[in-house]
Amino acid sequence: MIPFSKKPHTVDTVLQFLETNIPQYNHKRHCLDFDIVAYFYCYALISLSDYRQEDCQKQLWYAVDDFMERDRNMAMVLLRNMKVLEPIRPFLTPMKEKLEKATES
Repeated sequence: MIPFSKKPHTVDTVLQFLETNIPQYNHKRHCLDFDIVAYFYCYALISLSDYRQEDCQKQLWYAVDDFMERDRNMAMVLLRNMKVLEPIRPFLTPMKEKLEKATES
């Protein structure tokens, strides 16, 4: 079995999904219209990818900045993911620290 991080078509699809499917921040009940679990699962998947790593990191930084600005609750979910994955993906450390700092205030 090929590990996820070596499946280029999967990473391409996930990145495309994240770039085109953005939560509706202005709707308080967006979770009813949007599969938020799948959305954050996609962020976990690209955090583990070795394929298109620069693009994956760019998308992760975009999410960090966007969630901090628009929805702190979503930022907390992303932070939780990063805390779990950081030991095996050290590039997540600066993102995690930025989220921690933002969620403290």
